[in-house]
Amino acid sequence: MAHGDEIFQAKKFAQFRTFAEKPGDIKLGQALFTTTCMTCHNVGGQGAQIGPVLSGAGAMGIEALLRAVLTPNAAMEGGYRVFRVELKDGDVVDGLLVSQNDEAIILRRPNSDDLRIPQKDVRRAWFTKVSMMPEGLLEALKAEDVSNLFAYLRTLK
Repeated sequence: MAHGDEIFQAKKFAQFRTFAEKPGDIKLGQALFTTTCMTCHNVGGQGAQIGPVLSGAGAMGIEALLRAVLTPNAAMEGGYRVFRVELKDGDVVDGLLVSQNDEAIILRRPNSDDLRIPQKDVRRAWFTKVSMMPEGLLEALKAEDVSNLFAYLRTLK
């Protein structure tokens, strides 16, 4: 990473750390979590099975949570990399690899049923170096929404 990128990254972390450390509205944060995060994550048995379960996320501390959300590709857990399937018709499908055998590849994607892709339709398939967790989620939120979201995340112990 170039020196300028490191400075930018440090400033971004400092800015979001300020928002995350402010006391926020836990109820509003929970509502935001439900609409934004639960399409992939699960808490207390509720939500999707794409990203890691976040039931104990509050125990991670603000710094670790910020790293996980702001730079998801930096230290991703192995099972959460994007699996890309290039089809013989030219289409490309990304998702979380559920299973793969001689018959088919099964992918899990947000807001949809698992997708079964017959091997006869596959040109090639591979793991990318990218996390299923998209970058830029916090940047799309207002400052008070970040504070509210982290107020809720801190309650998950």
